[in-house]
Amino acid sequence: MNDTRSPMLTTAAAQMREAIRRMEALTAGLSDEQANFRPAPKKWSINECLEHINLTNRLYVQKLEPALAKARARGLTGGEPYGNGTWIGRYILNNLRQGPQAPRVPAPGAFKPKRSDLKLAELQAQFRTYAEKLAELAGQAEGLALGKVRFGSPVLALFRMTAAQIFEITHLHTHRHLGQAERVKQAQAVA
Repeated sequence: MNDTRSPMLTTAAAQMREAIRRMEALTAGLSDEQANFRPAPKKWSINECLEHINLTNRLYVQKLEPALAKARARGLTGGEPYGNGTWIGRYILNNLRQGPQAPRVPAPGAFKPKRSDLKLAELQAQFRTYAEKLAELAGQAEGLALGKVRFGSPVLALFRMTAAQIFEITHLHTHRHLGQAERVKQAQAVA
């Protein structure tokens, strides 16, 4: 591996590709009925967890892709360290880095699953698409000053984050909700 590659971007790409493998293992052999099983009325199903991940990753891809292209066009080059980022980005990352012990934060409306008749095959395809796109964008971001590439959150434009923060947020968030989906599968096995 080239020593000039960003460890953060290398990790982000690897974690998104690992998320695809983890999702495929989780959903292998499940029917739509099993994937839509809710362990409790206010708990999400496996499909709802996947839909939440897909909604989030799609919205971040839509923000990241043009921001990176614009930064590249402007010649905004640099590397690690990317700086401290924004306050809201640090807050989100601090929560995600705590893993399962983190305080629960309700998903903003834009990130909440809206349907209950979700089809597993569609969700799997979307998951692969957005996870792979995020991994590709991490590769394309090499050499950019990602701490200076800032844009508004898909939820509230007022909450600005850096591209460096988004790459870490997306992979940590994806794995958090894959863990949630795995717990749903375990609950279903004992139900």
